[in-house]
Amino acid sequence: MPGISPSLAKNLIRRSLLDLVDPSRSEAALKDIWDDFDASCAYCGKQLRRNGKDDHIDHLVSASANGSNHKANRVLSCAQGNEAEKRDSD
Repeated sequence: MPGISPSLAKNLIRRSLLDLVDPSRSEAALKDIWDDFDASCAYCGKQLRRNGKDDHIDHLVSASANGSNHKANRVLSCAQGNEAEKRDSD
């Protein structure tokens, strides 16, 4: 892969292989997550609009720390909650 660092290439390959055994998310799983969190950010409670710029489906345990893509490891969050607030949370 020209122009891609070896560590980035390794990460892309690892994530691709993981996605084969632990698929990212189906539409049904996404709907469940939106329903479970009542379209609100898990960190701050902000109401979100599906497919908006501010909505994120976040890993509680990150993929880089071997967190799964199972919906039990996913939360609905706003951009700010995903980027800043979760760093201050357990």
